[in-house]
Amino acid sequence: MGIYTLTPAAGARAKAVLEALFPGCRIEVNSDKVSTSSLTTLARTSDIFVFAWRSSSHQAFYCVKDALNGRDPTYAAGKGTASIINAV
Repeated sequence: MGIYTLTPAAGARAKAVLEALFPGCRIEVNSDKVSTSSLTTLARTSDIFVFAWRSSSHQAFYCVKDALNGRDPTYAAGKGTASIINAV
């Protein structure tokens, strides 16, 4: 599972909670402000990709959209930990 947010603390807390809820699930958080190879790879290879759009950059959105290759991300309603968890 991939999580994108520009609020790294919220992403880290969400990752910890989700790992406790889903043991064995591999979760990676990304907070890059622009298109990077790590963000592209994460979006392309994740079974679930959560995009916290209220805490994001336009450049990252387009990178993720292209990398998902027609799939839709899972959008978090807000920018905090609870919104990311609820989206999953």
